[in-house]
Amino acid sequence: MNALITGASAGIGKEMVSLLAQRGYHVVLVARRKERLEAMLSDLPYGGTVIAQDLALPGAAKALWETCREKELSIDVLVNNAGFGKVGRHCELDLDHLEQMNNLNVTCLSSLCRLFGEEMKKRGRGCILNVGSTASYLPIPYFANYAASKAFVSSFTRALRAELMPRGVQVSLLNPGPTHSEFGDVAQGGEAFYRGKPMVMEAPEVAEAGIVGMFADHAEIVPGPLNQALPLIVRLLPKSFLIKGAGHVMGSRLDSPT
Repeated sequence: MNALITGASAGIGKEMVSLLAQRGYHVVLVARRKERLEAMLSDLPYGGTVIAQDLALPGAAKALWETCREKELSIDVLVNNAGFGKVGRHCELDLDHLEQMNNLNVTCLSSLCRLFGEEMKKRGRGCILNVGSTASYLPIPYFANYAASKAFVSSFTRALRAELMPRGVQVSLLNPGPTHSEFGDVAQGGEAFYRGKPMVMEAPEVAEAGIVGMFADHAEIVPGPLNQALPLIVRLLPKSFLIKGAGHVMGSRLDSPT
């Protein structure tokens, strides 16, 4: 059995590698940092395959799929974990970073589901876990593109689940809240990203919730009681009020006044 995890070199993805290995999977580790991935192989009881690749580049999904075919790796579990965000005024974001974010968070994820999902559909079995975010529940000023990209992941995953369920393929969505990982370093830099955020979770507990929920065929997995309350809050309170509040919180994190 083979499980492929993107963003496998750190954070939630790295923890999922261990969890799937414990369940008897040969793990295909995908990320940019080859040395980090290779250092993880010795801890995998059923072995692993390292594919060092930047999934934010155009055409990355097809290239990864073709590499798996060349290595004769039939993927039973696909975990689309790779993604990143940037805090800042949208019109001031680096354009290359913006396009890479969309390529990784949206285009690559969708394409990998298309390519590996087709194979699972033909076999009549398989599992797909897409990692979204609680940021998907609301438009977030100064984090606008990331939140929108995760809203895509949420909508897309729900629809794909309905398409593939009759064909024996399980599709689940993991929506973590703030989680200590390298994500914060990329989004804003160190602990600044987590400042003022209650109940920041740790990567191992989020990863375990995701893997357990996926194999239990849950449609959506939201780790943590506060995160689980967010959809209800969004439904009950005026969206304009919530967006303004989110903008105030995120805007206060910028280096200069908004």
